[in-house]
Amino acid sequence: MHDSGIICTDRQNYNAVDLTKFLCSILVVIIHVPPLGGTQRADAINYFLQNYLGRIAVPFFFVMAGFFLFRKTSQAEFDLKPIKKYLLRTLRLYLIWTAVYLPLSLHYVRMEETGVVSVTLHYLRNVLFVGSYVQLWYLNALIVAVAIVSCLLYRKARIWKILVMAACLYVCGLFGQSWFGLIAPLKERAPLIWFLLRQLKKVIISTRNGVFEGFLFVSMGMCFAFFGVRIRKAAAFAGFVVCMILMYLELTTLESMHCIREYSMFLFLVPATFFLCAFVLQVELPDHPIYRQLRTVSILVYFLHTFVNKTVGALFYAAGIPHPAAFASFALTLLLSVAIALAIIRLSDHPKYAWLKQLYH
Repeated sequence: MHDSGIICTDRQNYNAVDLTKFLCSILVVIIHVPPLGGTQRADAINYFLQNYLGRIAVPFFFVMAGFFLFRKTSQAEFDLKPIKKYLLRTLRLYLIWTAVYLPLSLHYVRMEETGVVSVTLHYLRNVLFVGSYVQLWYLNALIVAVAIVSCLLYRKARIWKILVMAACLYVCGLFGQSWFGLIAPLKERAPLIWFLLRQLKKVIISTRNGVFEGFLFVSMGMCFAFFGVRIRKAAAFAGFVVCMILMYLELTTLESMHCIREYSMFLFLVPATFFLCAFVLQVELPDHPIYRQLRTVSILVYFLHTFVNKTVGALFYAAGIPHPAAFASFALTLLLSVAIALAIIRLSDHPKYAWLKQLYH
């Protein structure tokens, strides 16, 4: 492809997207399993990887999900059939992985001392609003975000109105995340508003969800699907680098002001994600079967890694190593996650184990 502008929507594959998804899945593992430890410098590197660099991963997943989904229809003749099929498949994935992680969820439930009814309601609230387990919030948010965008498109809402609505909700979400310190004075100055916000938090737990975060990034993917990439590849890469620098400055500034409550959402994460996606969608890599495999591996690694990490921790503990080296724990978690993913893919190709495809398709 020439470095000239609008992408072609009839391409047979997006190998660069598959490669980037795999790299992003590794970043997600890093977020949940710190790769280094033991020294102040190691902690600083972990902080950089987990709270800054790794935050580009899930937004990239959201945008690509929106891009590939909405390529199946058009703005002028919006078709709900592929949307319904996608939502049902995503819901099935969410329920399957919720069941997979149920033993770990029950383990934490047993640790609660608030009573069975309270704990059950707490778990059901998490399933509905924040995800049934740590990384599964993405599926929950994806369902909500796709449903919102699709409903608006079905009702013939203008694209710019969808984007403005999504952007406004994202900004609101920032105040529950990295910008939290900016609304902290409301506790003293506007106690009624603060009380209402506290009640809202008890329900949704976090603004890292489909309404406040996923909505904007899925909408971004929709725009790439409908209008293509209208920016040169070199400009997109430069924009990504500049926005990542600005995001780092945003992070350090907010940290110095003691504003940050959660690290999932930043203002400059939005343009950084836009430029990254614009760049990756224009990169062509030679065809090779490995890219399609990486696509599936990235999905499985994303879902598997926290379960694998718990298992790795149990194995170390059984071996008399209650506090293993951070890198050993991270490396073993990543390698086993990839190995199990490859095994699932290989087994699912056989008719007898075709049901394993339900874990990733």
